[in-house]
Amino acid sequence: MPNRQQGAPSNQASEIPVRATVAETRHSPRYPLHAELDIRTEQGIVPAFVTDVSREGMFVATRERFALGQSFQARLHLAKPLMVKCIVARIVAGRGVGVRFVVD
Repeated sequence: MPNRQQGAPSNQASEIPVRATVAETRHSPRYPLHAELDIRTEQGIVPAFVTDVSREGMFVATRERFALGQSFQARLHLAKPLMVKCIVARIVAGRGVGVRFVVD
């Protein structure tokens, strides 16, 4: 495994799922992912940061306010940038939003 500076971001998901609480009812395990995200809103581009990802969605760390059910497109900064369509499924005040991926 390559030696990275501790705390330095990586845009590759690890193979160890993020621990979920008993109350969670997720269908897929979450994996840590540290990647920048540009969210496209009516007001312009909002920079954000992804902290974990699963098959169905991801958690987006942002101070921007979003409404439950709000949809948006975003550019995920990976080795090969990826455009994703999302819908806000969970709001964590002061931390960010959990989003589900929308597949056309």
